[in-house]
Amino acid sequence: MSLAGSTGLVEVYVMRKLYKDKMIKRMEKEKEEKQVNFINKIAASDDDEKNSSGCLPNMFKKIHPAGAPPDSVTKSAFV
Repeated sequence: MSLAGSTGLVEVYVMRKLYKDKMIKRMEKEKEEKQVNFINKIAASDDDEKNSSGCLPNMFKKIHPAGAPPDSVTKSAFV
């Protein structure tokens, strides 16, 4: 009778140990992911600071559309 009760205790102990190890690994993995995300955010913000050249960097950027026809073609179509 005591043999049957002790096997149940051993099974509970092993399952609990496995679950605990699984949770520890998961927490370590999440911690590493948070650190990587934090490092990536810092690197991205450093790149933004290097590329900006003043308080209004994109305001005076010229845009040249590639698909726009020249003015002579558009005027002759409406005449």
